[in-house]
Amino acid sequence: MYDLNIPGHMREAGLKIIESWSQSVPKNGVIVELGSHQGRSAYCWSKSCDPSVKIYCIDKFENTKIPNIYENFKRNIKDCDNIIVLKGVSPKNINYPGDLIDIFFMDAAHTNPNDIQNFNYFQKFFKKSFMLCGDDHSKYFPDVIENVKYFSSLYNKEVQFYPGTSLWSIKV
Repeated sequence: MYDLNIPGHMREAGLKIIESWSQSVPKNGVIVELGSHQGRSAYCWSKSCDPSVKIYCIDKFENTKIPNIYENFKRNIKDCDNIIVLKGVSPKNINYPGDLIDIFFMDAAHTNPNDIQNFNYFQKFFKKSFMLCGDDHSKYFPDVIENVKYFSSLYNKEVQFYPGTSLWSIKV
């Protein structure tokens, strides 16, 4: 389930993919979303998975172009009881409790060194079998392209791309 009335960059085609990914998480599983913005994708994760799944939404929630972004986010996810908000610049200014991760979704800085620092920090929490995925695999974000190549090589797994979106995933 998703709500296109929540402001955000993710189009409906991408939300449908997130919806399907979310449904694949087992009961009591964990999703970590880096870059939650105003909550469009966070809402989709939350409403599409089993209610026992925890969704950690990590963002600094600061944007000079959008006033009150954190208040907007909280309002947009107010009925999402399985969302845990970690406000701050990840990974250095957050306190992740260490739950093992089923899906790790990267949609924050889109640049290195931040994206690689996040990957390096969180990889110790990845379950043996997990999904690494993200958004903005496009010519506008060359670090995302390079990182996805690196992740594919690191795990020796093919990357799946989704037509009509800039989403990518690697199932390990």
